[in-house]
Amino acid sequence: MKSKLISVITVVYNNVELIEDTIKSVLSYERDSFEYIIIDGGSTDGTVEVINKYLDEISTFITEKDKGIYDAMNKGISHSNGTFVYFINCGDRLLNLPIKELSDNISNDINCFPVELSSGKKLIPSNGFMLKLKNTLPHQGCFYKKSKDLKYDLDYKVFSDFNLNQQIYQKKGKICAFSEPVVAFHDMGGISHDKKYSKEIFKVVNNNFGVKYKFFSWIYFKNRGLIHRFKNI
Repeated sequence: MKSKLISVITVVYNNVELIEDTIKSVLSYERDSFEYIIIDGGSTDGTVEVINKYLDEISTFITEKDKGIYDAMNKGISHSNGTFVYFINCGDRLLNLPIKELSDNISNDINCFPVELSSGKKLIPSNGFMLKLKNTLPHQGCFYKKSKDLKYDLDYKVFSDFNLNQQIYQKKGKICAFSEPVVAFHDMGGISHDKKYSKEIFKVVNNNFGVKYKFFSWIYFKNRGLIHRFKNI
């Protein structure tokens, strides 16, 4: 297949209520510059039947059991042909394809753009010291340069995207954070916003930058939690 500028990838498992809105948001754009890949984990709730309605407009569709979301995402990367890889997962919606910005920054390892949250807030990406403590590059805004090393670590269940961003930063990869345009709407109902998985954040920081930065990260989130409580008094 002829290479495209972007490989847009959606991974899904048993989410028949939300998959169609995500697909429609992607297919509303002219596909001269991107291919669309959907990786399904072997859904049994009608998700596959919805996807089948759009097969003529989907470049690659695979439905089979996997080892979880990051295994599915790695599978999507392995089937991609784009210069950049971008994930818009089930429940999220594509709002903009930054073709010019990507074309003008083709050598960057990550080009990251703002994301609108279902809470009403807008995440503006940043690249710098704070990436050692928290994920300042929202996953739904990240366009990753395709390479043989681009893959998610399956040791992490929820924050492997944070790990990937830290590893690229640690290796002094080229990262550009844009203040516009907003490229996606992100539904905050996903597993990554479940507090019971928050300890994995500190595991990522510890594995990439050591105990000192793990402590700094803990202090940051502890203080943020206290500030949030004070605001609600």
